[in-house]
Amino acid sequence: KRAWPLLSKGVHPPWLRPVKYGVVGQGDIGGWISVGGKAICTHIEVKIDDEQSDGQEVFERVLTGHGGIYVVAHSVEEAMEGIDRSLSK
Repeated sequence: KRAWPLLSKGVHPPWLRPVKYGVVGQGDIGGWISVGGKAICTHIEVKIDDEQSDGQEVFERVLTGHGGIYVVAHSVEEAMEGIDRSLSK
């Protein structure tokens, strides 16, 4: 709230800085899906033209190796298809 009046005028105060959070490689959208009364950790990595980073590939391997779902999608339809495909395994 304090920063918006400054940013809208092109002023970047020194106390305003980006904050990083999360885990390297996690999907852009993360949560869980309830399946049979159990929560399945689910991440969707949204892509337009670029490829997965090394960190994203590692996160995908670890998550899916432990029963989670990780989908790389270029559209909502592709995300839903990937989730459905993962759940049918």
